[in-house]
Amino acid sequence: MLNVKGAIRRTLIAILESGGARYVSMRPIRRRACTICDFEGYFRPFGGYYIRPDAECPSCGSLERHRLLKIYIDANKVNVNKCDLLHFAPENAVRRFLEPIVKNYVTADLFASDVDHAWNIENIDAEDSSFDMIVCSHVLEHVKTEQALRELFRVLRPGGLAILMVPICEGLEKSYVNPAITNASDRWAHFQQPDHDRIIGRDFRDMVRNAGFELSEFVAQGEQAVIHGLVMGERIFLAHKVLENSSRQT
Repeated sequence: MLNVKGAIRRTLIAILESGGARYVSMRPIRRRACTICDFEGYFRPFGGYYIRPDAECPSCGSLERHRLLKIYIDANKVNVNKCDLLHFAPENAVRRFLEPIVKNYVTADLFASDVDHAWNIENIDAEDSSFDMIVCSHVLEHVKTEQALRELFRVLRPGGLAILMVPICEGLEKSYVNPAITNASDRWAHFQQPDHDRIIGRDFRDMVRNAGFELSEFVAQGEQAVIHGLVMGERIFLAHKVLENSSRQT
């Protein structure tokens, strides 16, 4: 028996040391319902360095923020079927439900190959007022946020809506930016990912407004968050480019 326990202990240590411990004890939490593909069952763990144990739909691959976006679109009856919509860094799960219902669905990413345009979000190669709606999820923490927001405002038509999602740290009054940090290992230490440019704080709201937008928010909360496996309190930032002398609609 002692030899068996010792073997188990050595195996667990080996898993820990190899980095394979990410899925140890990742048991299903409860049955969920995906808002995108209607899957009902147990979600999977997701992540590399930071593991979220109950995040990914095994059917369509949607994550918490993707399912929240679908809830917002459905709940607010957002009229996308007449929109020219720009989707930056398009996620497959979001693309799955947006592309079929949008009049003109345009994708952009500086590095991905399966997009319409290799556009830099800090310097978008599009005319002013080109789009009715923009979807930009978990991109702005990778770039110069203020410049990117100004560009999004520029290419959005008056009366248009930019749907923004970022990993916001509400405990930080001001975003943490350090231009001296340039290599991947230092970015891990400072920004928690090797491709992040900053940690976004509460001042993100001021950045959005300073770019010219009016701002409202849609929050994951209540039983809906539990049923669909959302991150309680996660926010969608709704940046409105309002028409003069008119009130916006959410």
